[in-house]
Formats: sequence, structure tokens, C-alpha cells
Amino acid sequence: LSPMDLASGAQTLANTGVHRDPYMIERIEDARGTVLYQYQSASIEQTLPAEVAINAADVMRGVIERGTARRTPLEDDRPAAGKTGTQDNNTNAWFVGFTKQLTTAVWVGDPKAYTPMVRIPEFVADGVAKVTGNTYPVKIWKTFMDAALQGVPNVDWDAPVAPTRNQMRLYLPGVD
Repeated sequence: LSPMDLASGAQTLANTGVHRDPYMIERIEDARGTVLYQYQSASIEQTLPAEVAINAADVMRGVIERGTARRTPLEDDRPAAGKTGTQDNNTNAWFVGFTKQLTTAVWVGDPKAYTPMVRIPEFVADGVAKVTGNTYPVKIWKTFMDAALQGVPNVDWDAPVAPTRNQMRLYLPGVD
């Protein structure tokens, strides 16, 4: 998946199941401020039921509140959700995170090869022996999001719908 694919999927959760086609350029202006190009919203589609998206976002909030990204919450206790990821041998590290207003995906890796990001002197000097999704990707995400959301209202998702059935533990044959 590309960073755009990850951000596109996460924004659908952030938008309570409404998917909008991703785009890269919002507007182009010339030196005089004349708008040469303005993005026009393309398809908008309810691809997930809202309650499913809200539940998924609620689960992913746990990554930032008490999971692998817990050391990097957004400023002002802004509600956010996300997912860290690390490929085998630490060759690629990811974080995709979102608020109701903005979704950002961060990738750290070597674009030319599957180079393990382990014991790299510059990273070790920064206290990072091996790059994982909860190191540089989540730090980059937080730095960007805090700046991008300055002055943007601090809003939260609706509370997830309470489960309609009791929790149960499933036992698989041969697995305890």
C-alpha cells in the first residue's frame, strides 16, 4: 500500500464511513494570486455503516491512548486514532493517524531497497536502535498534525454504540 492508500482508508473511518477520493493538490495560484487550478471534490460515497466506522476509530484510539503510540498524543488532548506498523526486519515503518478533520500517513524506509533500519549510527545517537512504526513515523505524524491543526476546533467522534450482546471468549480447537 502507498501512504495515499493508507490515508484514504483511514479518512473513511475518520469521516464515519464516508469515503472521498484522495487528491494531492488543493489549489494552484500564480504570482498575482489568480487561481489557476482548484480541486473539485469527486465522488463521495458511504462505504461503511457509520456505526462500524465509529467503532473502528474508537478501537484505533487505543493505539494513541494506551498502545504503541501512547507516548505521542496530540496537543490539547485532541482526540485522535491511528495504527503503527513495521515490516519484517525493520525495512519499512509506518504510522497512519487521524482526527475528525485531518488524516496523515507517514512512511519511513529506503525507497530503493528493503534496507533494515537497525543500528544506524544517526538513529542510535537519537536513542533509536531500530526504527519501528512507533518511533520516527509517529513522531513525524505528531509534529505535522500539531502544527496543521493549530486553530482548528478540537472535536471528537460520537460515542460508539454499546454492544448488543455480551462478550464471549472463543476457543479454537487445539488452542488454549
